[in-house]
Amino acid sequence: MNRFALAVLALVCMPMVEAAEPGPGPTSNPKTKHLSCDAPAMPGDSREIKCAVVGTGAPGQYRFVVSFLGGHDDTSASFKAFEDGQPLVCDKNSKLSLFGEDGEVSLFCMFSLKHDAGTAHVISFSVLWSHAQYDRFEVTQE
Repeated sequence: MNRFALAVLALVCMPMVEAAEPGPGPTSNPKTKHLSCDAPAMPGDSREIKCAVVGTGAPGQYRFVVSFLGGHDDTSASFKAFEDGQPLVCDKNSKLSLFGEDGEVSLFCMFSLKHDAGTAHVISFSVLWSHAQYDRFEVTQE
């Protein structure tokens, strides 16, 4: 590819990269806390996301969202949630899988945790998808 073609490609793709960055929206809650998570890129269509949680002694409401681009008739995605290596149950209105949805699509898990103050825990999410492009994730404490 020549330099001109690379420059044009960079100019065309730059707005897309900036648009993909998460930002505050009209429903953003200023009290929302984003958790510190590790999500290294993996080969294939999967990702392991691990987040550190320190107990406060009080119950906490949490939300996990993972988003994809380019969904179409044979797109599929799903995830499993864990707390300290054990299955984590998402609230009944959560969306744990999808199939055949078009455009920008996402999955989410709403859940509650209560740990003794100062105790360290790990929540993790094993995400699988097919026929879509991984976009981003976020884990927040509401």
